[in-house]
Amino acid sequence: MAQTWPTGTLSSSTSHTTTRSRPSLRTFPRTPITPPDVGANFYNTTSIVDSFKAYITHHLTHVNQYTGIAYKDDPTILGWETGNELSVVLYTDGPAPPAWTSEIAGLIKSLAPNHLVVDGTYEFYPESGQLQVEEVDIFSDHFYPPSIARLQAGLALTQAANRVYLAGEWDWTGQYGGDSFQSFTSALESSPGVGDFFWSLFGHDDQCCAFVEHDDGYSFYYPGRTDDMFQRAVGLTQHAAKMGGAAPPQVIPAAACPQYSFPTTLFPSGVNPGNLGI
Repeated sequence: MAQTWPTGTLSSSTSHTTTRSRPSLRTFPRTPITPPDVGANFYNTTSIVDSFKAYITHHLTHVNQYTGIAYKDDPTILGWETGNELSVVLYTDGPAPPAWTSEIAGLIKSLAPNHLVVDGTYEFYPESGQLQVEEVDIFSDHFYPPSIARLQAGLALTQAANRVYLAGEWDWTGQYGGDSFQSFTSALESSPGVGDFFWSLFGHDDQCCAFVEHDDGYSFYYPGRTDDMFQRAVGLTQHAAKMGGAAPPQVIPAAACPQYSFPTTLFPSGVNPGNLGI
């Protein structure tokens, strides 16, 4: 993870292998909790908070066997998010309390003083005191579907708090409405102090023969498994270059494996590309 992931999410497992951090973590002390008290118990029960803090400490002090560097000391890690979508409306119990965020962010900074902390609340709740937590460096939001108006509203709040804004997830597919791919990426590119991650890039298996499958409807496989995905791969590659201040490439970098499935129209009549091992 240390050499490939710019951020880590402190949920029940790393790098978003689960989609909800708070509901799964509420069972850490093996104490049964049922709605509507999930949020209150998770944030305010001492044993649960202590369990989460012990988990964070164990994770950040873990030494990567390939680099010999503890995660907390790894210079290739940008920062740590306090959780994934902590205010998700699964139980309608609201955002993370600022006191809890301050405590968790303070622990992260004490362990990894050279890393940034991302607030994992999901959405903005200025009336809660969320934006006044001094230990937080980056505030974030997720976009299903993409919304320039929502982006601009959250960015204004973040700038007023003198912090950095992260569009931590956004729907690249265009299949659920919202603002278009082009208009949303253009809005991101023209906004100061903004970063973004689309949801979600999936890799290949250990043998580099097949993609890792996922079924949430947002999986992206570079450089694409369909013509539409390939065109969006071009757009995402160019967007990444622009966000990094580089000239956008006209030809996207090749991938050694797995290969893009080329249209059969590229092959002579009577030739089955499946027989060519492509």
